[in-house]
Amino acid sequence: LFRSRLSQLLITFRSTVRGVDTTRQLAVGVTLGALLGLMPKDTAFVLLFALLLLLSNGNLLAGTVSAILFSWIGWLIQPVTHMVGSTVLSLEGLQPWLVEIQGWPMGPWFRLENSVVMGSLVVGLVGMLPCYRLSYIVLDRHRETLIWILMRNPISRWVLDQSDSDVQEAN
Repeated sequence: LFRSRLSQLLITFRSTVRGVDTTRQLAVGVTLGALLGLMPKDTAFVLLFALLLLLSNGNLLAGTVSAILFSWIGWLIQPVTHMVGSTVLSLEGLQPWLVEIQGWPMGPWFRLENSVVMGSLVVGLVGMLPCYRLSYIVLDRHRETLIWILMRNPISRWVLDQSDSDVQEAN
C-alpha cells in the first residue's frame, strides 16, 4: 500500500515536471494551496480548503508546495491578519451572522471569533484572484526555466527515473 501511494506521488511529480498538467491546473493548485497555507491549522477551514484542493482539477503537487510556502508567509503576516480580522469582527452588520454561525453544530470549529482566523480568511479570499493571475503568468512565461532548474537537482532526476520504472512495472 505504501509503495503504491509512493508510486502515485512520483507519477504526479513526473507529470507535473514533464508538462502533462496545463498551466491553468498548476495555477489553480498554487492558488488553493496559498489559501490553505494562509489559514491557521486548527480550524475547519483548513479541512474545507484541503477538500476543495483534492476535488478540484488543480495540481496537487503545486498545491502542496504552495501550502507549505504560504504557511510560512501566513506566520509572518499574522500581525496584519490580526488587524484585518479585528476590523472585520468589529463591523456591526456582521455580528448577527457570526452569532448564527456559532450556533451551528460545527460552527465553533470554524473559529470565526478569532481575529487571526477571520483576517486570514479575508486576506486569502481577497488574494485568490491576484494569486491565480500572477501564478498563471509566471508559470506560463517561465515554465521551461523552472523545469530546467528543477532538473538540475539530483533528487528530482532520481525521482523522475524512479517514477519511469514504476510506470513500466505497472504496465
